[in-house]
Amino acid sequence: MKYIYVKQYKIYKTIGIFLLILLSLFSFSSQLDIDLINFSKSAPNSIVWNATIRIEASDGTGNRLVLGEASDASDGQDIYDVMAPPFPPTVPNINTRFTTNMEYPYDALMHEYKQYPDEEKMWNLSIVWLPEPGNESSTNITISWDLSELAESEYIYIMLQKNNTNLLNMLEETSYTFASSGNEPHSFKIVCQKNASEEKGSEETDMPFPSVSAGLIVIMLVTILISHRRKANT
Repeated sequence: MKYIYVKQYKIYKTIGIFLLILLSLFSFSSQLDIDLINFSKSAPNSIVWNATIRIEASDGTGNRLVLGEASDASDGQDIYDVMAPPFPPTVPNINTRFTTNMEYPYDALMHEYKQYPDEEKMWNLSIVWLPEPGNESSTNITISWDLSELAESEYIYIMLQKNNTNLLNMLEETSYTFASSGNEPHSFKIVCQKNASEEKGSEETDMPFPSVSAGLIVIMLVTILISHRRKANT
C-alpha cells in the first residue's frame, strides 16, 4: 500500500513540475510578444519610400541627400529629419542641403521626410561648390538618382526645376549636369505631382456611362413606338 502512495506521489510531482515548466514558458512567450509589440510601436518603421540624391563634381568631391515620405511623418520637423552639418571644414568640397522654412537647426537638412500620402510635394535643394583658395576655374556638377527608388512613390511627375523652369522629369531621366564656378549658389526644386493620373483615370471611368444611358433611352423609345403601332393596327 505504501508503495502505491509513493508511486502516485512521484506521478503527481512529475505532473506538477511539467505544469510549472509550461506556465513559465507561456509567461516568457507572452512577455516577449509584449516587448516586440512595444519595440515596433516605438521604432520609426513607417517609411513608405525614399530616394538618395547624389551630387558630385568633376574634381571628385561629392555629397548625398535623402528625400522621402513616411505615414507618420509631417511636412514640418519630425523624427525622420536629419540636420545638415555646417559648411564643410575642408576644401574642395560641395555644400549640399535641403533648405526649409523651419527654425534652426532644421532649416537645412540632409534627410527630409514628408507626410504620406499627398497630391503634391516639394523639396528645395541648395548646392554650392567650394574650391580650393585661388582656384578660379569652373567645374561640372552632376545630380543623379535611382529611378527604381523614385518609382516607389505615388507620383507620376517628379520634376527637377530651376528658376521655376522644368529641367526634366526625374522618373524618366537618371541625372542632370550643369557648370558652376566656385562659391556660386544654385537653387533647385524637386516638385512631385500626382493629380494628372487621377484626372485621366476619372475621365476613362466616366466615359462609358453616357453611352449606356443613351442605349437605354433608344431601347425605351423603340419599345414605345412598337407598342403604339400595335395599338393603331388593332
